[in-house]
Amino acid sequence: MRKLLMTLTVTLTISCQNQTKSDNQTESIKKAKKDSLVKEYDKYRDSIAKASGGLIQPEKTQSKIIPIPAKEWYEGGTLHQSKISGWKSSTDRNKLATCADFMAKIDNTVTMDVLKKRATDLKICIDDSSKGIKTVDDWKVTEIAALCIKLMGYQ
Repeated sequence: MRKLLMTLTVTLTISCQNQTKSDNQTESIKKAKKDSLVKEYDKYRDSIAKASGGLIQPEKTQSKIIPIPAKEWYEGGTLHQSKISGWKSSTDRNKLATCADFMAKIDNTVTMDVLKKRATDLKICIDDSSKGIKTVDDWKVTEIAALCIKLMGYQ
């Protein structure tokens, strides 16, 4: 979503620049076109803010975009369907968030502190189980995670 917003910003900025370079138009026509583009830009930004569920709160100026707030430690895991080769090249934050999802599926009644401890233990287990072993690179993360969860006694 942020990439879409940045692409839209660049596109509209270029459009505004191209619109203002026209020598054949009067200043008032140029200003009207630029204002129109800015209004359209604001409309798209507002719709993106609405679609993001409030994560993006745009200002009404064309030059500023409010950054997306930092995610919680358990948000943003993307390795659920990945292979171990993808796991190995991923960030610790992504690994931890993915493990949080796995552990929450096992038991979602625990506190966030307990969940973080369990997710950290699972991340360490997956890391240690696959470190230096190329034969598991094609295994799914879920396969190693299931073995670790069993070894850790959670299922």
